[in-house]
Amino acid sequence: MDQLLVEVETKEIEQAVNEARQAIGDKEVAKAVRAAFRQAAKEFRSMLRGANAPERVAKAAARSLGYKVRTQRRELTEAKFGLGVGSRRGAGKQAKKRKRPGVGLGRGNIHWAVLGTGQRSTKTGKNRGRMPGFLMGVIDSAKPIIAARIHRELLEAINKAVQQAAAKRKR
Repeated sequence: MDQLLVEVETKEIEQAVNEARQAIGDKEVAKAVRAAFRQAAKEFRSMLRGANAPERVAKAAARSLGYKVRTQRRELTEAKFGLGVGSRRGAGKQAKKRKRPGVGLGRGNIHWAVLGTGQRSTKTGKNRGRMPGFLMGVIDSAKPIIAARIHRELLEAINKAVQQAAAKRKR
């Protein structure tokens, strides 16, 4: 399965994650990251729908947006957010009959619409055209929003855990 990942690696987020791991543990950090990804997904979907792209492309991109936070033995091992990431909802269902030719846009090939393609042709030389990169600017503008959301949620989780620990000590 193809995935389009937007890597947001800022020192602020990395530092916040490490502080959170020390203060509250990986389980609570994973919970905070999931909450941050949920909120970032809502914001990102609205940005995709407002993008300067055909409606079908924007809807397909919004549907393919997802996230995955994986823990193993109570340790945070993976956190991904992007187009084509996450569980494949409805993977076993029969697909609707398409009225248009071609394969359509979905989780597996949304990168065509985001990055665009060059001129394509079959082995026999038949022209298949090209697809412009409709959504690249939207992804670039979303990076700081996603990073800020994750940072804010992690700080809120740390504060909540510290308050709960202080309440326990008072008892």
